[in-house]
Amino acid sequence: MNLVFMGTSFFSLGILEDLAKNHTILAVVTRTDQARGRGKKLLPPPVKVFALEQGIDLYQYLPTAEELSKYPADALVVAAFGKILPKDLLELYPYGAINVHTSLLPKYRGASPIQTALIQGEKITGVSIMQMSQGMDEGDIYAQVEVPVENLRYGELEEELMKKSLPLLRKTLDQLESNKAHSQPQQDSLASYCSKIFKSDSLVNWNESAQKIEGLVRALWPNPIAYTLRKGQRLLLHRVRAMDIDASKSPGTVERVTKEGIYVAAGQGQVLIEELQRPGKRALLAEEFLRGNPVTENDIFGGN
Repeated sequence: MNLVFMGTSFFSLGILEDLAKNHTILAVVTRTDQARGRGKKLLPPPVKVFALEQGIDLYQYLPTAEELSKYPADALVVAAFGKILPKDLLELYPYGAINVHTSLLPKYRGASPIQTALIQGEKITGVSIMQMSQGMDEGDIYAQVEVPVENLRYGELEEELMKKSLPLLRKTLDQLESNKAHSQPQQDSLASYCSKIFKSDSLVNWNESAQKIEGLVRALWPNPIAYTLRKGQRLLLHRVRAMDIDASKSPGTVERVTKEGIYVAAGQGQVLIEELQRPGKRALLAEEFLRGNPVTENDIFGGN
């Protein structure tokens, strides 16, 4: 097939690289370069780097249907692009716009399906290959695959979902090309929605349950990374575990410190901090962190 691709992230890059092995990519649409890090250096989206290396036409804005009509594409493929597309783009090519969505639709329509699945403590998530419509993630479904969440964090789960989506998308495109594709409408009555995750969501609220806190930490790794405060200093939380142990102290209070890590009281249960990081330093396992940064029982996390 001849394809136009829209996407931005490393998830998108994995999809695009696989598509390029079996199809002709006529153009790539991605987001603008973003300022990142302490120096706020402008960094290109991963998809842009690939497009430039391959000599593929590149747009860092949403082109009009008139602009994209010069490409004799069969379909538009979208993966983690992050923008609503107008009707004239959705209907521009013979097979329309095919989206790779990282949830088992109609559950978790919207901007943060992977993070929301983790925060909500889902045991199973997955990927849906869908025909895009004007509504948010409301189009008919061509194929789905379930993926166990296990103990994966966001970056790890995103990679697993990307790998599982590749054969599913290949099969869907092959079926479309041979006129053998079948789609099913979504059950709108079962739909749920998720909003964008912001950096301001990163501060741990110790009044939440231990399960919810573990979900947040996993959902925000490796970026922007959940954090707590101790004596006014941020501590970035890379890995925590919800413990089925009743809290004996007020939320945010250290219950005990062992070689396993730091046990902190939550609104329900306790949270074991296993890996953490001081700003500007490298991430350390709790045992290593504690050698140079003593933490004792009754210390308070989350305060000023």
